[in-house]
Amino acid sequence: MPPYQSSQLVAGQDPRPTPSFLQHIFYALTLRVYGNNLLTRAGRGYLWIMTFLMLLVAVVEGVSWGYFGTQMSDYPMVSGMGMGVFIFLFIWFFDRTLMTADYLQEEHAATLQGKVYLTPSTPTSRLSAIWQSFNTHKVFMIRIVIALSSLIIVAPYVSELAFYKEIQNKQQSYFLQAVNVVKQQQIAQKQQQIDQLAAQIATLNRKYQDETSGKLSGVRGRGAAAKAIEQELNSLQPLYQQQLLALQSYIERVERAVANRHLAELAALDIKVNQDSAILRKKAVADIKTQHPEEYWQVELTIRVLLVMLALGLFSMKWLQPRAVKLYFSSQLQQQWSLYCLGKFDAILPSHQRRDWLLNSQDALPEEFERIIIACMSNVSAQAEQEAKQQQLANDRQHAQQLYFQRLAQQQADIEKQQQDRDFFEQNISQRIAEIDLLEQNYLTQHGEHISQLKAQEQQLVDELHQLEKEFKTQQERVKAREQRIVLAGQDYQEIQHLLQQTRQRPDSDTLEVLRTIADLENGLRSQQERLERQRAELLGFEANQQFFDENATLLHKHLEPVQHQLAHLQQPLQALSHARASIEQKRIECLLAQGLQDSPFKAFNEQELPHLMSKLQAQFEPKLGTYAFCQN
Repeated sequence: MPPYQSSQLVAGQDPRPTPSFLQHIFYALTLRVYGNNLLTRAGRGYLWIMTFLMLLVAVVEGVSWGYFGTQMSDYPMVSGMGMGVFIFLFIWFFDRTLMTADYLQEEHAATLQGKVYLTPSTPTSRLSAIWQSFNTHKVFMIRIVIALSSLIIVAPYVSELAFYKEIQNKQQSYFLQAVNVVKQQQIAQKQQQIDQLAAQIATLNRKYQDETSGKLSGVRGRGAAAKAIEQELNSLQPLYQQQLLALQSYIERVERAVANRHLAELAALDIKVNQDSAILRKKAVADIKTQHPEEYWQVELTIRVLLVMLALGLFSMKWLQPRAVKLYFSSQLQQQWSLYCLGKFDAILPSHQRRDWLLNSQDALPEEFERIIIACMSNVSAQAEQEAKQQQLANDRQHAQQLYFQRLAQQQADIEKQQQDRDFFEQNISQRIAEIDLLEQNYLTQHGEHISQLKAQEQQLVDELHQLEKEFKTQQERVKAREQRIVLAGQDYQEIQHLLQQTRQRPDSDTLEVLRTIADLENGLRSQQERLERQRAELLGFEANQQFFDENATLLHKHLEPVQHQLAHLQQPLQALSHARASIEQKRIECLLAQGLQDSPFKAFNEQELPHLMSKLQAQFEPKLGTYAFCQN
């Protein structure tokens, strides 16, 4: 790497050399998606190992699927090469995407923006944990599914490659057996035709001998019949010789075609036998598995373990990659490195952290650059946040000032409107009260004297009724007292009567003392009876007085009701006017209270005005605070 002097570095220009086209291809094949940017020497070695494993896995997959593709068409080389190349490129590009995945995307999305990266919280349930793990390693899981599927599908074909010679020998044996079977069938058919022709010739020979000997026609010698038979024999014997020669030629052509593996010649001879097919290979593998089970399963297990180890080795390389490799694959860090090389951060970085320092280092320092750029972006973010806060504060103050003046203007308009409403309302109230007073005065002029007379009459009747009710209550109390005395006197009478009866029933009732006692009790009983009769007579007098009072009260009520009815009828308009006046006065009081609240000096203000109010308060107190500080000094 050439040394870079700070004087030679121009802002906005990248001093790094531009890779050539061949270098781009080389970087793509060796997983260097960002060239040599932020790539240490140890990272290069790690990427070489990952590239070798990717190449090995892709080749194994491509060869296996290519061998499978040879069985899919009549042109095995074309189909096999097409399938193999396709699978090789698919696995290569998929694994390349997997190996170059950015594992620091979420972390750098926060730290390279000047924010604090918070690690994902621990899942609360098993389902959420599974989903989080799948979301984090979904590319790996998809690749594992592909690897397992390929292992299940392709492993048998890899085994066929391992037993290629044995399968070829088995297929040759199957081919010869099939050809021999078809050959024997064809020879049997042709031999049957020859045998039929030979039998026909033998029959004609016997017939010719019989005809010439005279057994058939009775005439010896070569007659017309014998000549006809002889002519037929002469036509069949060349055909017989021709068929014998054809059979021999067929056998020789079949043997020659089998020796030369000439399938077209065999097809021309009506022998259509597959020399190679998926079924024949599977049959050969099954025979090998049956004949040599231990050797077969040893090879099969070795192949499957090898495929699994290749896949796991590749995945482990990605899982166990060092921090420097992770930083190399970080797209956001690489983006910041490109801006760093252009000198975008030289103005805000100290001299020992600018691009001429890292570019002149012998090896890439991704960890150091990460620390520098995170600290730089944190400072930039803090500065931008502070500027945003100041701008927001200025905007808030301007907005608060606008709201303050708007509120003052609105208050002035409200005050004027309230004064107008107050004047209008007071004028309207005074007018309505004056109208009510006029109506009341006119009504009293017409009916005031009559109302006064009715009120005086009503008052007189009410006073008499109250006096009568008072006497009625007094008399009622007396009645109750008399009734109580009568009850007590009745009880005393019964007691004396009972005592008298008991005295009379005594055994010594004929004695002088008892007789005197009986006489005294009889005299007391008569006296108590006379007292009881007098009290009952007084009670009847009081009850008569009560009835009199009741009749007088009823009479007074009869006189009072029409007076009150007439008086209520006359006072009803006055009550309506009084109610209307009270309603108007109540409305006046409510309006005055509402206006008092509106005129209160404690005006509610908008909280958004606080920045402007605080600035005004600060401006008011700054001179005083300066004077106070001067006095203190």
